[in-house]
Amino acid sequence: MKHLFCFGDILIDMEMYKEAVNVYQDALKYNPYSYDLNYNLGIAYTMLNDFQSAKIAYEKAADINNLAYALKYDLAEIALIYKEIEEAEKKFLEAINEEELSADSYYELSKIALIKNDKDTAIKYVNTAIDIDSKKIVAKVKKDPIFIPIMAKISIPFNLENREDIEGKKEKVLSKKEIKVKEHLEEMAEITRHLSYNDINLLRKNRANKKEKDEKIDTRDDLIQKERQD
Repeated sequence: MKHLFCFGDILIDMEMYKEAVNVYQDALKYNPYSYDLNYNLGIAYTMLNDFQSAKIAYEKAADINNLAYALKYDLAEIALIYKEIEEAEKKFLEAINEEELSADSYYELSKIALIKNDKDTAIKYVNTAIDIDSKKIVAKVKKDPIFIPIMAKISIPFNLENREDIEGKKEKVLSKKEIKVKEHLEEMAEITRHLSYNDINLLRKNRANKKEKDEKIDTRDDLIQKERQD
């Protein structure tokens, strides 16, 4: 079973995500309550942009390990992609407990507050994010027009270029694949931010149809292979 997990990791490193999904699904038949297997299955689905399947895998992993904050952050971003704002807010509030994720979580919470037209809360959250990691967050704020209505209230340090942030001091806890998935989800959430609910539902429907079609093709190929062996 351990060799399947290691093989799945290798496939993820090689960006062979569909193959990794098959490996993790096989491994989960023997150990369905493995946090690592469920989480890595979620990662593979995420990189395939199958966010519905990723969410299911992540939620199973979260049931096993409630203190996996990177997992909560991923679930929050998926909720944003599907415009489930309250769920996203809840998960980001949990993810702030991980030091490496706290600045980004407060930053995302600030955007959610602006979507809800709560400017005071948005200002509080974005300034907290800047206090934690000014260089990263200020760069993000300047690129995102959502912050224009509160820009005058955002506390941007004057000595930003020379400031030594907490980010440079704190211990890194996220693995390379966790960082890659995090950045991918952030990018997808940004791409889908301006889509309507109807557009999002259409994406969900198209993904579900494609998955069903792929499963039928896989089943057909398995039957053909079995007939040849017989």
